[in-house]
Amino acid sequence: MNRTTIPDTELQQYLGGISGKLLFLFDTCHSAAVIGAKGDFRSDVDKFANELRAAENGVVVFASSTDNQFSHEKDEWKNGAFTKAVVEGFGDQAARPEAQAVLVVDLYSYVSRRVNDLTNGEQSPMLAIPKTVEDFPIAVERQ
Repeated sequence: MNRTTIPDTELQQYLGGISGKLLFLFDTCHSAAVIGAKGDFRSDVDKFANELRAAENGVVVFASSTDNQFSHEKDEWKNGAFTKAVVEGFGDQAARPEAQAVLVVDLYSYVSRRVNDLTNGEQSPMLAIPKTVEDFPIAVERQ
Protein backbone atom coordinates (compact mmCIF):
# COMPACT_ATOMS: atom_id res chain seq x y z
CA MET A 1 0.00 0.00 0.00
CA ASN A 2 1.37 3.43 -0.96
CA ARG A 3 1.01 6.21 1.58
CA THR A 4 2.59 9.52 2.40
CA THR A 5 2.17 9.44 6.19
CA ILE A 6 2.13 6.96 9.03
CA PRO A 7 0.42 7.24 12.40
CA ASP A 8 2.63 8.43 15.25
CA THR A 9 1.84 5.26 17.18
CA GLU A 10 3.22 3.15 14.33
CA LEU A 11 6.37 5.28 14.22
CA GLN A 12 6.79 5.06 17.99
CA GLN A 13 6.31 1.29 17.95
CA TYR A 14 8.87 0.84 15.17
CA LEU A 15 11.52 3.14 16.63
CA GLY A 16 10.92 1.92 20.18
CA GLY A 17 11.72 -1.59 19.03
CA ILE A 18 15.25 -0.66 17.95
CA SER A 19 17.83 -1.16 20.65
CA GLY A 20 20.57 1.39 21.22
CA LYS A 21 20.60 5.14 20.80
CA LEU A 22 18.89 6.59 17.75
CA LEU A 23 19.30 9.83 15.91
CA PHE A 24 15.98 10.74 14.28
CA LEU A 25 15.97 13.62 11.77
CA PHE A 26 12.79 15.29 10.47
CA ASP A 27 13.53 17.36 7.38
CA THR A 28 10.18 18.75 6.37
CA CYS A 29 8.34 22.04 6.55
CA HIS A 30 6.82 22.70 9.94
CA SER A 31 8.71 19.62 11.18
CA ALA A 32 8.24 20.48 14.84
CA ALA A 33 4.51 20.13 14.20
CA VAL A 34 5.07 16.65 12.76
CA ILE A 35 5.87 15.51 16.26
CA GLY A 36 3.04 17.41 17.85
CA ALA A 37 5.08 20.38 18.99
CA LYS A 38 3.00 23.48 19.42
CA GLY A 39 4.09 26.44 21.48
CA ASP A 40 6.51 24.89 23.96
CA PHE A 41 8.50 22.85 21.45
CA ARG A 42 11.01 21.55 23.98
CA SER A 43 8.53 19.84 26.31
CA ASP A 44 6.51 18.31 23.45
CA VAL A 45 9.60 16.91 21.75
CA ASP A 46 10.92 15.60 25.06
CA LYS A 47 7.58 13.86 25.59
CA PHE A 48 7.69 12.37 22.10
CA ALA A 49 11.32 11.28 22.44
CA ASN A 50 10.73 9.81 25.89
CA GLU A 51 7.74 7.84 24.59
CA LEU A 52 10.12 6.24 22.08
CA ARG A 53 12.62 5.43 24.79
CA ALA A 54 13.00 1.89 26.08
CA ALA A 55 14.98 1.09 29.23
CA GLU A 56 18.28 0.71 27.35
CA ASN A 57 17.83 3.14 24.48
CA GLY A 58 16.64 6.61 23.57
CA VAL A 59 15.82 8.67 20.55
CA VAL A 60 17.46 12.04 19.92
CA VAL A 61 15.17 14.14 17.73
CA PHE A 62 16.36 16.79 15.27
CA ALA A 63 13.68 18.83 13.47
CA SER A 64 14.60 21.02 10.53
CA SER A 65 12.27 23.87 11.48
CA THR A 66 9.80 25.06 14.08
CA ASP A 67 6.10 24.31 13.81
CA ASN A 68 5.43 27.60 11.97
CA GLN A 69 8.41 27.66 9.57
CA PHE A 70 9.07 26.35 6.09
CA SER A 71 12.15 24.23 5.48
CA HIS A 72 14.04 25.99 2.71
CA GLU A 73 15.40 24.21 -0.37
CA LYS A 74 17.43 25.37 -3.36
CA ASP A 75 18.25 23.55 -6.58
CA GLU A 76 21.94 24.41 -6.16
CA TRP A 77 22.00 22.54 -2.81
CA LYS A 78 20.18 19.53 -4.32
CA ASN A 79 18.30 19.31 -1.00
CA GLY A 80 17.17 21.50 1.87
CA ALA A 81 19.24 23.79 4.07
CA PHE A 82 18.88 21.39 7.01
CA THR A 83 20.12 18.35 5.08
CA LYS A 84 22.95 20.39 3.57
CA ALA A 85 24.06 21.48 7.04
CA VAL A 86 23.75 17.95 8.49
CA VAL A 87 25.84 16.47 5.67
CA GLU A 88 28.48 19.17 6.11
CA GLY A 89 28.46 18.60 9.86
CA PHE A 90 29.00 14.87 9.49
CA GLY A 91 31.70 15.62 6.93
CA ASP A 92 33.83 17.34 9.60
CA GLN A 93 32.48 20.88 9.81
CA ALA A 94 30.80 20.22 13.20
CA ALA A 95 33.90 18.75 14.84
CA ARG A 96 35.69 20.79 17.49
CA PRO A 97 39.37 21.22 16.61
CA GLU A 98 40.59 19.24 19.63
CA ALA A 99 37.94 16.51 19.40
CA GLN A 100 38.26 13.05 17.85
CA ALA A 101 34.48 12.77 17.34
CA VAL A 102 31.38 14.85 16.63
CA LEU A 103 28.91 14.80 19.51
CA VAL A 104 25.16 15.33 19.16
CA VAL A 105 25.43 18.83 20.63
CA ASP A 106 28.32 19.65 18.25
CA LEU A 107 26.20 18.69 15.25
CA TYR A 108 23.21 20.64 16.53
CA SER A 109 25.33 23.72 17.21
CA TYR A 110 26.80 23.63 13.70
CA VAL A 111 23.48 22.85 11.99
CA SER A 112 21.70 25.66 13.83
CA ARG A 113 24.30 28.26 12.82
CA ARG A 114 24.59 27.00 9.24
CA VAL A 115 20.85 26.80 8.59
CA ASN A 116 20.43 30.27 10.05
CA ASP A 117 23.11 31.55 7.64
CA LEU A 118 21.71 29.68 4.62
CA THR A 119 18.15 30.91 5.21
CA ASN A 120 18.87 34.43 6.48
CA GLY A 121 17.36 33.50 9.83
CA GLU A 122 14.09 32.21 8.38
CA GLN A 123 14.55 28.60 9.57
CA SER A 124 15.46 27.36 13.03
CA PRO A 125 16.32 23.69 13.57
CA MET A 126 15.26 22.18 16.89
CA LEU A 127 16.77 19.42 19.05
CA ALA A 128 15.42 17.25 21.85
CA ILE A 129 17.47 14.80 23.85
CA PRO A 130 15.55 12.75 26.42
CA LYS A 131 16.72 13.48 29.93
CA THR A 132 17.89 9.85 30.23
CA VAL A 133 20.27 10.11 27.26
CA GLU A 134 23.64 11.77 27.68
CA ASP A 135 25.39 13.48 24.79
CA PHE A 136 27.20 10.89 22.66
CA PRO A 137 29.50 10.69 19.62
CA ILE A 138 27.76 10.31 16.26
CA ALA A 139 30.72 10.62 13.89
CA VAL A 140 34.44 10.06 14.25
CA GLU A 141 37.31 11.99 12.71
CA ARG A 142 38.83 10.43 9.62
CA GLN A 143 42.43 9.43 10.11
